[in-house]
Amino acid sequence: MRVAEALIDDLAAQAPDLVAVTGDLVHLSLPAEFEAARPWLARLGPAGRVATIPGNHEALARGWDGPMRAAWGEMTGGDDGPGFPWLRRVGGVAVIGLSSAVATPPFLATGRIGSEQLAALRRRLDAARAGGAPAVVLVHHPPTELLSRRKSLTDAAALRAVLAEGGAALVLHGHAHRALLSWIDAPHGRIPVLGAPSGSAPADDPRGPGAWRLFRVSGERGAVRVAMHERRIGRDGTVQDGPALVFALPAPAGTRDAA
Repeated sequence: MRVAEALIDDLAAQAPDLVAVTGDLVHLSLPAEFEAARPWLARLGPAGRVATIPGNHEALARGWDGPMRAAWGEMTGGDDGPGFPWLRRVGGVAVIGLSSAVATPPFLATGRIGSEQLAALRRRLDAARAGGAPAVVLVHHPPTELLSRRKSLTDAAALRAVLAEGGAALVLHGHAHRALLSWIDAPHGRIPVLGAPSGSAPADDPRGPGAWRLFRVSGERGAVRVAMHERRIGRDGTVQDGPALVFALPAPAGTRDAA
């Protein structure tokens, strides 16, 4: 808990435009767990500046989505209300949240987007591009082939195709509980796919220390620029600078400059 407390305090001090949480805030998806997570989410910022998507741990109990929405409210929806994929417009950037959370048999942690969400995502991406907004997509399960079949996204290939054709600028995922980087080949260039570290791992965790990441997404001179700055827990318990990365790719046709 001390790691999470330190990271939350550090994040809140930065006052980002939007805090994105990519799932697995609870363990067994019990209503009491969703309620217990609400004050933690509230510490990240005002509800309108906190955006959550569910992970596989949110979907373990039957009827999980009702208690989640009741506890987290507008933090699990978009500008036009609840439902996935939701859309948040943050400055000149379109942030799109998907749900890959599905109930699975014991010892499986697979996810699925489904045809309805994929069709809606395509429309969201088309609208973002027409409006000149770089699109950042959130999904719990990585859309690239990083994990075993037991933990994979079953329709990952279909999702990759929509992301590539729709001109997504960046994909952020969770699930692995460690920092990961992979890529999706697209007509406009390679799309970076970044996995978030755990937000509660100690500094000596073999999968990497607990951390959060600050992203700046902008459009400039016909390109989309993504800058990432990681803040991680140190062995002395303080939050310190971690890796910093910058990605640049050509903007899809129809995307205007955005700040």
